[in-house]
Amino acid sequence: MGSVRVDGLPVHLSRTDWSLERGAPCLGEHNQEVFGGLLGLSEAEIDSLRDEGVI
Repeated sequence: MGSVRVDGLPVHLSRTDWSLERGAPCLGEHNQEVFGGLLGLSEAEIDSLRDEGVI
């Protein structure tokens, strides 16, 4: 993504400095984790949803 300007905190505290390490996740980036890991769908079920354009 490269360098992007991000408005941050209006104050700078020397002992609690902050930084952004990465951007927000891309659309669908965590589909496998959510549908497979959290919802318990099988690999075949996820592939079927993907083939049908659901995800």
